This record gives sequence, C-alpha cells and structure tokens, in this order.
Amino acid sequence: MIRKLLVANRSEIAVRAFRAANELGITSVAVFAFEDRYSLHRQKADESYEIGERGHPVRAYLSIEEIIRVAKLSGSDAVYPGYGFLSESPALAAACADNGLTFVGPSSHVLELAGNKVRALEAARAAGLPTLRSVSLSASSSKSADNTGGKDQSALTEMANEIGFPLFVKAAAGGGGRGLPLVHALEDLDQAIATAASEAGSAFGDDTVFLEQAVLRPRHIEVQVLADTQGNVVHLFERDCSIQRRHQKVIEMAPAPFLDPALRDQLCSDAVAFARSIGYFGVGTVEFLVDAQGQHVFIEMNPRIQVEHTVTEEVTSIDLVQAQLRVAGGASLTELGLDQSSIQVRGTALQCRITTEDPANGFRPDAGRITTYRAPGGAGVRLDGGTYMGAEVLPFFDSLLVNYSKEVKIIYVCIGFLLFIIGLFNNFCSFVTFKRPTPRKFGVGNYLLIVSCLNQIALLCLLFKFIQITVGIIDVGSCKAISYLLSVMTRSTYWLTSWITVDRLLLILFPTSSYLKNPRLAIGMSILTLIILFGMHVHELIYYTIIQHLT
Repeated sequence: MIRKLLVANRSEIAVRAFRAANELGITSVAVFAFEDRYSLHRQKADESYEIGERGHPVRAYLSIEEIIRVAKLSGSDAVYPGYGFLSESPALAAACADNGLTFVGPSSHVLELAGNKVRALEAARAAGLPTLRSVSLSASSSKSADNTGGKDQSALTEMANEIGFPLFVKAAAGGGGRGLPLVHALEDLDQAIATAASEAGSAFGDDTVFLEQAVLRPRHIEVQVLADTQGNVVHLFERDCSIQRRHQKVIEMAPAPFLDPALRDQLCSDAVAFARSIGYFGVGTVEFLVDAQGQHVFIEMNPRIQVEHTVTEEVTSIDLVQAQLRVAGGASLTELGLDQSSIQVRGTALQCRITTEDPANGFRPDAGRITTYRAPGGAGVRLDGGTYMGAEVLPFFDSLLVNYSKEVKIIYVCIGFLLFIIGLFNNFCSFVTFKRPTPRKFGVGNYLLIVSCLNQIALLCLLFKFIQITVGIIDVGSCKAISYLLSVMTRSTYWLTSWITVDRLLLILFPTSSYLKNPRLAIGMSILTLIILFGMHVHELIYYTIIQHLT
C-alpha cells in the first residue's frame, strides 16, 4: 500500500494525481521548477520541493537524479510519472527500483519494450496483431553526421522504397504527435529524419527514429487496458481520437461512433492479447489505425495514463488513476472489484483540449498572464486543469491548459421517451383521421396509414437504441444476433424517421382536407422523402469530412 506519493510531473495531470491520492488517503508531494513556482499543482499537494537548475525548467522535470533525490528527501515510497516528461522512461523505473521506491507504472523491462515503438511493433507481430510495414534506423540518429542513424544513402533509399511512399518518420520514444513528419518523396527524407530526430531528442531525451508506412486519413481508435501484477488483464473499451491537428489529438470520444460491433470486439481482444503477451501491468493504451475498408493495424502502445483517460472514466465510472495507484500498491483486479463482465459502457463522453495557442499566428503556443478565466460547470461537465485567473502561462511547456469533458447519459433516454410519446399521439391522430381509406383503390389514405405505421416503428427503434446506449440494459456483446439486429435497427432508424419529418411537415403546410384530395401531394411526399433520406446521413459525412481535414 502506498503511503506517500511523489508526482514527477506538473500542471493538470499532477493535479489529477493529487486528487486521486487524497481520495485514497495518500500523502502527496509535488516537484516544481523555479519558473513554475506559482503553478497550481504546487498548491494542490501536501508538500512541494523545488528541483533543477534555475533557468532550465524543462531539464528539471527530465532529471531522474532530482526526482529520486526529492523522493528520498520527502520520505516518499512511490513515484507517479503521469504523461509526458519521464512517463515512459525505463531509466526512471529502474532508478525507483534500485532506491526502494514503487514506480506507478510497468516495469523497466516492459517500458523498454512498449515505450519504444520499434520494439513494440516487433512484439505486436509476435503476438499475431496486424501491423504496418516499418524499418528501424537502429542507431541513434544523433550519432551520425547526416542524421541517418549510420545508414548510407543507398541503404536508406532501399529501405524507404521497401516501405513505399508516403511514409512517416517517427520518434521511437514518446508520443503526442512530436517527431512525426510525413514524407511524400525520397528527396525530402533526409530533412524529415533530421527534423524528427531533433524534435524527439528535445522532447523525450531520445532522438532514435524509424520509418513506417503511412495510412492516409484513417480513423485513430485506441483501447484502454488495465492489468494487475498477477497477470489479469481487462479492457475498458475504446476511444475515437481521429480528430487531430498536426498529429496531436484535439477531440476524443468514448465510445467510438459508427464502429462496427465486430470490429470493436476484435480491437479490444487484440489490445488485451498484446498487453498479456508482454507481461504488462498498470494502466495502458493500445492504439490502432482503421482504414476505410474497416481493416485495423496496431501502431503503438502508450504504457502510461493518457490525456484522454477522462472520457473512459466518464462512460465506465472507473477511476483510472486510483486504479493505477492501487495496482502499483499490490492490489489485484479482483480486489478492485473489476472483471471483464462487470465493465460496461453507459452513455457517451467527449473531451476537448483547450490550449494556449494563437490562431492568428499559425496556432503557435502563446504565453502570458490569464486575466479572465471562467470555468464551465453543471451536470455532466468535467474540467481537468492546472490553471486559475491570474496564473502565468509559461513558454517552456506544452500549450495544453485544460481538458474539458462532457458526459451525457439520462438526457438521451428522456429524448427517446419524449419522441416516443409525441409520435404516439401524432400517429394516433393519423390512424383516426385516415382509418377509412378507399377499399378497392390504393389512395392517399392508405399511403398515410402506412407512413404512420412506419413512424411508430422508427420511434420504437429510437427508443430501443437510446435505452441500449445509455442504460446498458442489453449486453450486446453476449449475443451476435442481438448485435446484428441492433445494427440493422440503427441504420433503419435513420431512414424511417425521415417519414416523420415529411408527414408532419406536409400536415402543417396544407390543410388535411386538401392534402387528402390532392394525390400530387403524395407524390411530392415521396420526392421530399428521398431528399430527406439523403440528408439523414449528412451528419455522418460531416464527421468523416472533419476527420479527413484534421488528420
């Protein structure tokens, strides 16, 4: 059991860790660079200590020696890395073990594997997961004058042609879209390698890069996993992180919309299989790309908590940071009360990252004092931040200021019931009005009677879907027949509900008597229905258009 926790991070993730520690009765310790002395995370901890050399704030948070020094000085028995900085550092995990400290995360051996994208790809292939074509630049790029990792130009050309263009030059360590240039032609490769290596080296302290096949305009789906030290692994379903800018996530959703149930099951199964194959324990995320044909490939594992963990917490009601701390303290998933059958998704959650960037200056990170700050609130609203009015936004760190999460549950059920009741009343009126159609001839009365029946079916489909999404009454995953039926009903609902719109609209625009006496209106209804049927899918087209333009 952890008694005193040092958080080797800053800003919003440090504040989040302090809250979880406080709720578990754990004493919290903050570290801060001199330039960060007025930051909120220092105020939220029970104790705080300055680290590093003044004038080098980023270097302070990357200093393993300083972290270990303060941990021993403060009497801490555990170190929490958060995300970014040293969160994926095998050296920090090893240093903690050597000094009798608990590292809240996987072992140094697992970090060497999962925290390095090249080794993670090799492990994924060994576990049977589909992967992209890739080639490692085995030596650190900084060790060669031409930034090619010791490869001569002909060898580099051969490797690039083996993968095919376009391709990504990716940082082997770290994440967050850093060190990830896209290369369309061979003549741009050398510069891309140099750029990726430089950015990765400054951000993660490791400038090793590799080449990987590029999938253009894919969906980015990631699966949250949680494992204990006894070998038990569960998944907490998926998140959609496809809306990105410069390969950095901007909006995250859970669960992923428009995801085929069979594909969801396969993604979650592959994520658990990968985590189990490498002996993973703690909280981690297995990330996949899904192309337009629904084929998925493994791209990496993040062996740490992620910024977007909040949406998974909202839809599963599981505190992931508390789970991290308890697993690191020796608790099993059983002791946490978790098994795969008990984890259900209820509702939908969306997270937006609010950053201090200037859109008039190419979205470059901005700095200065916050003079006005108004935080949103209310039911279903969650704000994970590390700032306040009057705080100074420093130019040294990531521009992320606040994570805004919105979770919706019961409102969908209310909307479903409301639509059902209104539709029931309207269709009852339609049945009464048109209950005597011409017996020997199909006329407008028969047409409207059929429309009313379709309306009611659509409303029932809507109600069924809303209840299934928000309340979780039906375990879709346990029955393929129900899963298929639900998929059909969901698609059918888009089409059937258009009849409601046309029927109600024409009854409002035209008196009932003239509507019945004019068969041309029935033909007009059919034409308008076709138009609205097409419009029912506009929201889905807009969603994918946004993804295509932002990825």
